Amino acid sequence: MVYEMSIDTVSDQEILVSLKGISNYIPHKKGIVRMKKASGFIRLLAIKGGTELTYQFHSEPGKGIPVWLANQSIAELPFKTLSGLRKTLKNN
Repeated sequence: MVYEMSIDTVSDQEILVSLKGISNYIPHKKGIVRMKKASGFIRLLAIKGGTELTYQFHSEPGKGIPVWLANQSIAELPFKTLSGLRKTLKNN
């Protein structure tokens, strides 16, 4: 899945990163199944002594892939997403 990411400053203490899957952004490749839907957000809130992070995401696998199989990679998804966000923020 290719994602569109937007970063919005809600206030001096809060940033909201919205994630939206764009299933037809690049041509389909044989042997690779795309998710039908994917969306979520990352909320960064400045608190005393650090940052509170809220990560929420929903996706729906496509082409008959059982949810239980798709969920096997769910533990890696936040790490990969946050690593990508960190890289994006460092480059800006």
